[in-house]
Amino acid sequence: MKDNVLFIPNLQCNQKKNLGDGMGRRFFINNFNSIPEANSRKEAKMSNRGLSQKKTFLVITLSLLIGIGTIFAEGSRYLIITHDDFYSAIQPLKEWKHKKGITTKVVSVPSGITPAAIRDTIRKYQPEYVLLVGDTSRLPVGQTSPCISDNYYADTIGDYKAELAVGRFSCRTADECKTMVSKTLGYERNPFISDTLWYKKGTVAVRFDNEADTLGYYVSDMRFATTCMRDYAGFVVDSLFYRADSGWHNQGPDSARHIVNAINNGRSFLLFRGFGASDSQYHNWKKPMNVKPESTNNGFKLPIIFGGCCQTVFTPGDSGVGEAWLRVGTDTNPKGAVAYIGNPIHALAARIRTHMICGFFKSVFVYDSLTLGRAFLFGKDSLYRAALDSVTRYVEWNLLGDPELNLWTAVPQPLLVTHESIIPTGSQTFIVTVKEQNGQPLSNALVCVMMPNDSSVYEYGYTDEFGTIPLQINPKDSGWLYVTVTARNHIPYEDSCLVEPIGPDATGPNQGRHLARAPNSTELEWTFYANRSIFWQWMKEPTARLLTYIGKGKYPSIAKNKEGSAWISYTAGDSLNCFIRDNGGTWKKVNVALADSIGAPSLVLSVYPDQTGPLGYVVYMAKTDELGQCIHFSAFDSLGVYYHTVLDNGDVYEPAISITPKDLLHIVWRKDNRIYYITTIDGITPGYIREGGQPRWSEKVPISTRPPQRPTEP
Repeated sequence: MKDNVLFIPNLQCNQKKNLGDGMGRRFFINNFNSIPEANSRKEAKMSNRGLSQKKTFLVITLSLLIGIGTIFAEGSRYLIITHDDFYSAIQPLKEWKHKKGITTKVVSVPSGITPAAIRDTIRKYQPEYVLLVGDTSRLPVGQTSPCISDNYYADTIGDYKAELAVGRFSCRTADECKTMVSKTLGYERNPFISDTLWYKKGTVAVRFDNEADTLGYYVSDMRFATTCMRDYAGFVVDSLFYRADSGWHNQGPDSARHIVNAINNGRSFLLFRGFGASDSQYHNWKKPMNVKPESTNNGFKLPIIFGGCCQTVFTPGDSGVGEAWLRVGTDTNPKGAVAYIGNPIHALAARIRTHMICGFFKSVFVYDSLTLGRAFLFGKDSLYRAALDSVTRYVEWNLLGDPELNLWTAVPQPLLVTHESIIPTGSQTFIVTVKEQNGQPLSNALVCVMMPNDSSVYEYGYTDEFGTIPLQINPKDSGWLYVTVTARNHIPYEDSCLVEPIGPDATGPNQGRHLARAPNSTELEWTFYANRSIFWQWMKEPTARLLTYIGKGKYPSIAKNKEGSAWISYTAGDSLNCFIRDNGGTWKKVNVALADSIGAPSLVLSVYPDQTGPLGYVVYMAKTDELGQCIHFSAFDSLGVYYHTVLDNGDVYEPAISITPKDLLHIVWRKDNRIYYITTIDGITPGYIREGGQPRWSEKVPISTRPPQRPTEP
């Protein structure tokens, strides 16, 4: 018995919502482009799956309302069911999906498992996406009637309609599995941007078998897909034809070579429309378009291929060309395709299959579906609405590839992401801000933070209209907090934040940068960062005293001289500041530098006895539009800056400074994975600098023989 349906018009949605009903059904609302008004409640239910809208409607089953409190009751948004042979090989994909905020569970199963047991596992975890890992001899297809298909696993209710996005890696060996994982990660996580033209190219190939095809469904589908790619995404789309007895544009029967050349040149999407037929190797596209996937040489320029013909997946003898498109290549030298959509049977069904094909391309390019699985489901929904009585035509379509694959419909753009680079342990709000390359806030970016050594620290969500999301975390131990951001048509952002315990005796990770002792005394002074603020503390006896709040900022560095004056440099937004404490306990703030962004400073005070008073010497990384990223040096006191110079530029970071008698300065920093060193040739005095004198610097020299370990900000 079907559920009753509620129709709620004009629901305003600012964040993605995920609603589930305990039977595995999922309904999604998100900020997105609007879609046409549905003509009926049934159409609304089908149209809304996998889409998101700024002003939209919501269809919810009554049982859904009862089960709202148990969303993801058993576990994960993404369920990977793998044959035991491929458990290790699939782990990199699982780790990536989980890291980016798609909670992922891997379940390993032995040979001989039944389709019913697989579907019971799916129902237990109630995912949005399911990936089956193994060919049909290891993980059986869900059903053989009315045709061979994995649709059984996507149909959690039993009415033949798919509620879940299900894909398959039809691998026979661990190496084939590694190849498919590598292709998927190379497509989604590390997009190939040495050549970006291929992201805006598509190909439609049509093989005619009779005169009626010329103006029939094949050409109609070709034109529809071309319009979607060209008019909605600015693609350049080429069309390849072969008509029986007429040749390939009068060039002869060499169609397969033209398709291979197009793929090697780079294509984001490829649609084949026509007949399928067996050749000597595969159940393939009909000659002369029977492409051999192993003949391609496209590297990581991997297309999504739609086989709009008969019998190219799950075929007798495991000979479908659909499987071959994903199997060819290696994990280090890929080729072929990243995903393939096709069917396993022969039928005169062009009239009905057109709805699946057009629905898929409409979902990707008109409605901007983010994932391959959502577009696949939308295509099936389009077919269902157009042919309610055609169960076979609905069930026959299968997806080979990652159903959660994030699709590219534009050249990938970098993200501008800001967040803290070092935080204390304990409960806190971690704020991430995401912007477009032009500085505009980016909403609906998926942000995930996690600690690999603490599974309790795992939070994800979507940015608001200001491009910001606050995430509540409670790290208990030191370590790295991974920050991952993904968004449609943007290169994934991956970075980390250092988590360090903050206590009254904290000194931070950088040897003495935060701790100072007055010469010939037992007095200790230190500075530390907590809750986005800088603190100073002084101690003479075992009991600490004089805890003082300095101000908002980060990356504190403290220095003292023999007169006992404490100086604390730190960054605050776009400025480098220093607080100077005199012997009477009064603090004075000095602005040392301004820049677009400033890294952690390293500070020392002059040791040369000079009646004009001490100078502070500070090095820091700063980035400006005019100079780019540079290592800067400044000499200053409470009255201002007397001397400034740029020591190096490029990929430079993490400078540190030390001082030896006669005010000889020694500075190191990182550049291009090496450590560089520079020193002053002669000693300097504060009076000399105040009078306008300038230090004489040595040549910078590399002093490391191998790349240093991962850099850490203090």
